[in-house]
Amino acid sequence: MELLQKRKNYMFRAMIYLTRLVLAKHGKTPQHKHLFCAEIVPFKQAYVQINWPDVTVSRDVVKLAGAVNPKSKIIEQKSQQKRTSRG
Repeated sequence: MELLQKRKNYMFRAMIYLTRLVLAKHGKTPQHKHLFCAEIVPFKQAYVQINWPDVTVSRDVVKLAGAVNPKSKIIEQKSQQKRTSRG
């Protein structure tokens, strides 16, 4: 099995496990809302935008962090410093 597929399976199982824990403790399943996404592949970006029109989609995780949390500009500055120091 491909490494990426294994990671997806582990994440899926972890999500099910956590859902069961919350259900057992609180008697209801956790609710979530898809707010943002980082996707570099254009057709995947389009898929997200079509199916979740209110979601912020970005190609760059650092820029996405700035869009979601404007106070995180320091992350973007540090990222730029790393890029310029590599030459």
